Amino acid sequence: MLGRLLGSNPVSKPIALSADELFNLCRVERRRHAICIVSEVDAPIQMRMLVDEVTAREFGSDATSNQRTTVYTTFYQRHVSVL
Repeated sequence: MLGRLLGSNPVSKPIALSADELFNLCRVERRRHAICIVSEVDAPIQMRMLVDEVTAREFGSDATSNQRTTVYTTFYQRHVSVL
Protein backbone atom coordinates (compact mmCIF):
# COMPACT_ATOMS: atom_id res chain seq x y z
CA MET A 1 0.00 0.00 0.00
CA LEU A 2 2.76 2.45 0.86
CA GLY A 3 4.26 2.01 -2.61
CA ARG A 4 0.99 3.16 -4.12
CA LEU A 5 0.83 6.10 -1.74
CA LEU A 6 4.30 7.27 -2.70
CA GLY A 7 3.81 6.62 -6.41
CA SER A 8 6.14 3.62 -6.66
CA ASN A 9 5.21 0.64 -8.75
CA PRO A 10 2.54 -1.41 -7.00
CA VAL A 11 3.43 -4.87 -5.77
CA SER A 12 2.44 -7.41 -8.42
CA LYS A 13 1.43 -10.15 -6.00
CA PRO A 14 -0.49 -10.01 -2.72
CA ILE A 15 1.44 -9.71 0.51
CA ALA A 16 0.76 -12.42 3.06
CA LEU A 17 -0.10 -10.97 6.46
CA SER A 18 -0.54 -12.79 9.73
CA ALA A 19 -3.75 -12.25 11.66
CA ASP A 20 -1.86 -10.08 14.16
CA GLU A 21 -0.41 -7.89 11.39
CA LEU A 22 -3.82 -7.51 9.77
CA PHE A 23 -5.50 -6.58 13.05
CA ASN A 24 -2.72 -4.08 13.83
CA LEU A 25 -3.16 -2.47 10.42
CA CYS A 26 -6.91 -2.14 10.80
CA ARG A 27 -7.28 -1.34 14.48
CA VAL A 28 -7.04 2.43 14.00
CA GLU A 29 -9.91 4.14 12.18
CA ARG A 30 -7.59 6.61 10.45
CA ARG A 31 -5.63 3.72 8.90
CA ARG A 32 -8.86 2.06 7.81
CA HIS A 33 -9.88 5.28 6.06
CA ALA A 34 -6.49 5.45 4.33
CA ILE A 35 -6.68 1.82 3.20
CA CYS A 36 -10.17 2.38 1.76
CA ILE A 37 -9.15 5.56 -0.04
CA VAL A 38 -6.02 4.05 -1.58
CA SER A 39 -7.94 0.96 -2.68
CA GLU A 40 -10.58 3.15 -4.39
CA VAL A 41 -8.14 4.93 -6.72
CA ASP A 42 -6.42 3.43 -9.76
CA ALA A 43 -3.37 5.68 -9.67
CA PRO A 44 -0.85 6.71 -7.03
CA ILE A 45 -2.21 9.28 -4.61
CA GLN A 46 -0.23 12.11 -3.07
CA MET A 47 0.01 12.26 0.70
CA ARG A 48 -1.66 15.70 0.71
CA MET A 49 -4.67 14.33 -1.16
CA LEU A 50 -4.87 11.31 1.14
CA VAL A 51 -4.79 13.55 4.21
CA ASP A 52 -7.52 15.76 2.73
CA GLU A 53 -9.74 12.73 2.10
CA VAL A 54 -9.17 11.21 5.54
CA THR A 55 -9.83 14.58 7.18
CA ALA A 56 -13.09 14.95 5.25
CA ARG A 57 -14.21 11.47 6.30
CA GLU A 58 -13.42 12.16 9.95
CA PHE A 59 -14.59 15.76 10.32
CA GLY A 60 -16.77 16.45 7.29
CA SER A 61 -16.15 18.68 4.31
CA ASP A 62 -15.94 21.79 6.48
CA ALA A 63 -12.91 20.57 8.48
CA THR A 64 -10.62 23.23 9.89
CA SER A 65 -6.97 23.76 9.11
CA ASN A 66 -6.09 22.57 12.62
CA GLN A 67 -7.96 19.31 12.07
CA ARG A 68 -6.15 18.74 8.76
CA THR A 69 -2.80 19.49 10.41
CA THR A 70 -3.58 16.97 13.16
CA VAL A 71 -4.38 14.26 10.61
CA TYR A 72 -1.25 15.09 8.58
CA THR A 73 1.00 15.02 11.64
CA THR A 74 -0.32 11.73 12.97
CA PHE A 75 0.05 10.12 9.56
CA TYR A 76 3.74 10.92 9.49
CA GLN A 77 4.38 10.16 13.15
CA ARG A 78 2.32 6.98 13.54
CA HIS A 79 0.62 5.56 10.48
CA VAL A 80 2.87 5.72 7.41
CA SER A 81 5.47 3.42 8.96
CA VAL A 82 2.77 0.86 9.76
CA LEU A 83 1.13 1.04 6.35
